[in-house]
This record gives sequence, structure tokens and C-alpha cells, in this order.
Amino acid sequence: MEKIYGTRSYWKAVFKQERKRKAKKALTYICAFFLFTMPVWMFLDYIAKGY
Repeated sequence: MEKIYGTRSYWKAVFKQERKRKAKKALTYICAFFLFTMPVWMFLDYIAKGY
């Protein structure tokens, strides 16, 4: 049983890796979100200044 599930330190390492990967993914999504919304906000700002 112990061998199948691995040791506690093993799971800790796995969890750490997983968290790092999730953080990277989240950062990527945030960057993409800003890249896509930035032109929209600039455009809206431009329209607002135009009136």
C-alpha cells in the first residue's frame, strides 16, 4: 500500500509541481486577457475622448 501511493514527501513534491504549473497557466491566461482587452479599452477611451 505504501509503495503504490508513495511517501508523503513524494506527494508534497507532486503538489508543489502541480501548483507551479497551475500558477504558470493562470499567468498565461491573465497575460492573454490583458493583451486582448487592451485594444478594446484604448478604442473605448478614444471614442469617449472623441465625443
